[in-house]
Amino acid sequence: MGCLLLGAAAVASAQPDAVRDKVRAYRAAHEKEIVGELTGLLALPNVATRVPDIERNADHLTAMLERRGFAVQRLSAGPGTPPALYGELRVPGAQRTLMFYAHYDGQPVGQKGWLSDPFKPVLRSGPLGGPNVKEIDLQSVLTAKSGPLDPELRLYARSASDDKAPIVAILTALDALRAAGLQPSVNLKLFLEGEEEQGSHNLGSILRRNTELLAADAWLLCDGPVHPTRRMQLYFGARG
Repeated sequence: MGCLLLGAAAVASAQPDAVRDKVRAYRAAHEKEIVGELTGLLALPNVATRVPDIERNADHLTAMLERRGFAVQRLSAGPGTPPALYGELRVPGAQRTLMFYAHYDGQPVGQKGWLSDPFKPVLRSGPLGGPNVKEIDLQSVLTAKSGPLDPELRLYARSASDDKAPIVAILTALDALRAAGLQPSVNLKLFLEGEEEQGSHNLGSILRRNTELLAADAWLLCDGPVHPTRRMQLYFGARG
């Protein structure tokens, strides 16, 4: 939710409080669709060393971006390397450009520590280790005709938080702006990396090869832990 609000507030020309309220209202009205889109993305295996799987993720994400009007390019350091995805949405009259960074690859998986298949998203009534936590049928929740989702529900899968959820949040923020009739005030660019969890070995090469394409007034990195208090945070800087 924090990335969703940040993205909307950063690009909308309306007052921040008004944007926040409209985005929250959109999220509440479409939360099952949003979770459904995230679930489809989470079902794709995404270990960075398995390039064919990464390519399938890139295909899926390309379709998600193009549905929102982004022009998409696949950036690679060479054959057999995980691609990064670049998306661009030009706004007539915009004088500035924001780049949103996220990554779509995930950590290697083994069954140790997992109570369910990492690539079969599972909905639970609360955090693991909490009292009386139980598994809930995901499809029945997503197809229910009425009632909001319980905010304590947890969706478990590889990359459910790090880092596929921020990608869906960014795109949902754009959906919310459009639904409210709001125009972004900046050009939007997305850089979605495909090997962050493997050390970003080819990131430098991709950046050097595409300096002009990837130019922006600021980069917003949507990749970080949730504070234990659940308070939204904005860090002004990132190492590496």
